[in-house]
Amino acid sequence: KINPTEPWTGVWDVQGSVHCSGRWRMIQTGNHVDSTKDSVYEIKGKTRGNQLKGRMSSSTSTSQFNSFVINISPDGQSFDGICDLPWQKNLPIKGKRITGSTVTTFPSSQIDHTQPWTGIWELTYWWGGGHKFVLKQDGKKVKSTDDSCCEFSGTIEGNTLRGWIILFDKKQRKNCSLKISADNNTFNGSFNAPGWSPQTSHLRGKRTTALTVAIISSSQVDPTAPWSGIWKVEGSRLIGGTWGMKQRGRIVKSTKDSYYEFEGKVRGNQLKGKVVGDYNITHKLVLNLSSDGQSFEGTSISGFNNATKKIRGRRQK
Repeated sequence: KINPTEPWTGVWDVQGSVHCSGRWRMIQTGNHVDSTKDSVYEIKGKTRGNQLKGRMSSSTSTSQFNSFVINISPDGQSFDGICDLPWQKNLPIKGKRITGSTVTTFPSSQIDHTQPWTGIWELTYWWGGGHKFVLKQDGKKVKSTDDSCCEFSGTIEGNTLRGWIILFDKKQRKNCSLKISADNNTFNGSFNAPGWSPQTSHLRGKRTTALTVAIISSSQVDPTAPWSGIWKVEGSRLIGGTWGMKQRGRIVKSTKDSYYEFEGKVRGNQLKGKVVGDYNITHKLVLNLSSDGQSFEGTSISGFNNATKKIRGRRQK
C-alpha cells in the first residue's frame, strides 16, 4: 500500500540511460527523498508537487553525480523524466514501482548459509544496475547459471569469492573478486579491465532470492488464457529468468511478477511480441506454446546486433 504523503518511498525499476537504470530504493520524509542504506545508488532529492528533483551517484563512482527531474503518475505506480550526465543532457528515463516498502533484506531463515552464494542477485557495475546475476555454489566452487546476465566462475576463500567474469565478449575474461556481507544479503567487489577507463571497475550485488530456480507448482491452465502465468525462461542470458505474463483476449503483457517488460499478440498457439531485457535492449520474439500449455519454444532477435537465440520456457504456476 502506498502512503499518499510519501509516494516516492519504495523500490523502483528504472529504465533509460544505462548510467541511471536499475533499481532505485528511496525513502521520503516530508519533501525530502533519500536513498536507503542498501541502495545501489546514492540518491538525494526534493519534491515539489508531483515532481522530484535531485542527483544520484553513477554506478561507477560515488563521487560523480548525475542529476534528474522526474514526475510521478497520479496513481503513484510509475514516473518519467530526464537524467543529465556530466557529458550528455536530457536523457529520458522512466520508472515502474516494484514495491511500496523499502524493506528489502532477504529473510536469513530462507538462506542456506552453507551455500551463501547460491541465489539470484541484482548486479550493478559501470553499465548500470538491475542486472540479474544467478550463481550456484557447490562446495568451494561457484558458477553462474544459463540464465545469468553474465558468465562467472570462482573459488571461495573465507567470505571472499575470487575468479573471472565475462560481461560481453566471451574472449574477454576479467579477473574478479567479490566479498559477501555478514548477513549474506549483499556483496561488493571489483574486476580488472586493462585497456578500459577506469582499469578497475566496481561490482555491487544484492540478493533477490535464495534460489536459482523458481519452485514448480502444478495448476490448471485456463484454456481461454493459456499464456497467463509464471514462466521459467532459458536460452538467452539477456532475457532469461522469470517471466510473469497475463493474457486478455489476444493481447499478452508482463505482470509485476515479471523480471522483464513484455508485450505481444496471440495467433493460434503462437505468440509474437517484444521483451525489454538486460541493458534495456529490446528483443523481438516468436514463441510457440505446447499442446498441454506447460511449455513453449521459440526464437528471440536482439535489437542490438540482430543475434538470433533459441529460447524455451516452462510454466512455474
